[in-house]
Amino acid sequence: DSSTAWLVVVVLPQGVLRGLGHAAQAQVKVLEKETREEWQKTLRDEQAIALGIFSAMLVLSICIAMALSALVARPLRHLSSLGTLMRRLGDLDFAHDSSELIDLRTGSRSLIDEVGKLQGTFCRLSQGIETFAKFIPEGVVRNIVRGDHRFTRPHVVPRMVTVMFSDIRDFTSIAEAMSLT
Repeated sequence: DSSTAWLVVVVLPQGVLRGLGHAAQAQVKVLEKETREEWQKTLRDEQAIALGIFSAMLVLSICIAMALSALVARPLRHLSSLGTLMRRLGDLDFAHDSSELIDLRTGSRSLIDEVGKLQGTFCRLSQGIETFAKFIPEGVVRNIVRGDHRFTRPHVVPRMVTVMFSDIRDFTSIAEAMSLT
């Protein structure tokens, strides 16, 4: 019937379960110790691997940094020679026979785009100033190159002048009959 409830009572001698509990507890401690030792060994192995990877990346980074610095430093050495050439150019010394200018004009351009452009621009600037100096008095060109503002703006002074045009009779036919030298 549904109103009856059963109660089961088990009587065991004293200390039976206590001995089983101690045995189970000892097994748990052994398993815990083994697991801890295994975990610590795995942790040491992982730390050794991480240290190896870190060391390899550090060495690789240093090598890459040295290679990049060499690639940047070599073209920058050309810029130091440009400083010397710029000082000479300011004095209108075009230094055609200098090793710096010969190296700059005939040597290879830098792999760094900005430095290569600077080298090419300097060569064009030097040629332009040299050509300009052929038609303008050297003192004026020197003052313009040095940045004297009085020479960079045209000086216009209004003056009253008289111009006389004259013609020599038969000059054209005489000039055509003469040799060019």
